[in-house]
Amino acid sequence: MEKNKLTTISNIESLKYLKKLELGSNQIRRIVNLNTLQNLTQLSLENNEINRLDGLEELQNLMELYLGNNLIADVKEVIKL
Repeated sequence: MEKNKLTTISNIESLKYLKKLELGSNQIRRIVNLNTLQNLTQLSLENNEINRLDGLEELQNLMELYLGNNLIADVKEVIKL
C-alpha cells in the first residue's frame, strides 16, 4: 500500500495474521489501528508525516521498523518503543 496518498491507517483490524505491512510514501500523520496485528514482524512507515510513535507499544513481535523521512523531532519518542 505504498505510494497511495493514504492519510490514515484503517480497515486492517481483521488482518491478525499479517506479518509485513508496507505503508511508506503516503501522507500518514498518526499511527493507529495496529494493536490487533500481533503477528506483525516488519512495518514500513518511511516518507510519511508522522511526528509521534504512539501506537507501536503493543506490537511485541515487531523486529523491523522503518521510519525515515518523517516529522519525528523529539528523541524521546523512541523511548516508547
